[in-house]
Amino acid sequence: MEDERGHAFPAPEVKDGKVESEGVFKGEKPLDTPDSKIEPPLSVYEQIKGEPYTIRYFGLTDWLYFMNNPQFDVSGLKDQVSKVEQFVKNEIERKSLMDSSESYRSIIENIKVKLKIDPLQKSEVTFAKIYKFIKRIRGKSAYKK
Repeated sequence: MEDERGHAFPAPEVKDGKVESEGVFKGEKPLDTPDSKIEPPLSVYEQIKGEPYTIRYFGLTDWLYFMNNPQFDVSGLKDQVSKVEQFVKNEIERKSLMDSSESYRSIIENIKVKLKIDPLQKSEVTFAKIYKFIKRIRGKSAYKK
């Protein structure tokens, strides 16, 4: 091929239509596969995903920066999140539930019902109410059926 000045240059290569994911070596799976979307057991969730499940459940990813930087965590968010995590894990063990995010959701949903939390309430307000409830009943059963 030539441009308007008569300079020759090679023709562009035509590929067979297969587009390989960017940043993935040939033969490797991209990170966004159905396998990567499988949730790990709750007991190892934080080690695998890099954040506590509580953060994901309540949609509080904005809090991660403050939790990971102690000089900015003036309200003790890391401590609050870890207490909720520990409480739920203890309840899962006490009730002999599966070590899963479904068990986490079940326990938190039962607490929400007990506290009559509106489903449309902001997640940070819901988290604060649940944290206060857990703090108040620490050492007791979360809810009596």
